[in-house]
Amino acid sequence: QALFRLKLLVLSFVHRNTLYETVLHFRFEAATANTIKQTVD
Repeated sequence: QALFRLKLLVLSFVHRNTLYETVLHFRFEAATANTIKQTVD
């Protein structure tokens, strides 16, 4: 039972971390695209 809860905790942490990385990456891509667009204009 304790091992299962620990595994669940690790999984949720990894999932949240991945989600955070994805959001960060997406925002970085959007910012880069905006910068390139402004440079072209």
